[in-house]
Amino acid sequence: MTFEFENISIGVDVEEIERFERYSDDRNAPLLKRIYNEGELEYCFKTKFSAKRLAARYCAKEAVYKAMCAHGVKILNLKEIEIYHDSAGVPQIRLLNGMNSDFEIKVSLSHSQKTAMAQVIVYKVPEKKKSIFKKVNSDGTLKFLIL
Repeated sequence: MTFEFENISIGVDVEEIERFERYSDDRNAPLLKRIYNEGELEYCFKTKFSAKRLAARYCAKEAVYKAMCAHGVKILNLKEIEIYHDSAGVPQIRLLNGMNSDFEIKVSLSHSQKTAMAQVIVYKVPEKKKSIFKKVNSDGTLKFLIL
């Protein structure tokens, strides 16, 4: 597959985990409900490290937002960006605004004791443009070629 550089963007975000510690005991906090969906909250709160998980996922959402802006896409609600894990446990991104087929997104999450970060690479899939050519065969019949 050939990639055109203008179809690729990168987003990065870094957050202090301390900002999320106040929510580590309150899964139903209104702020969390505005940012995360139920699956994300379930994942974050199933261990004692909820603040780290919340911070890393917030970083991923912000990194996606930044990278998508480079493609002229404004995501108005961070809940439209879902972070989930595939069957191998690898973090993945799903856009819930119907744009999944337009973009391929890769994400890397990390955290230390004090800081969380995420980096994403967004590839905008080129639109498949089909051109129809009409050719007149030697016998006078028409042949249509779709490329």
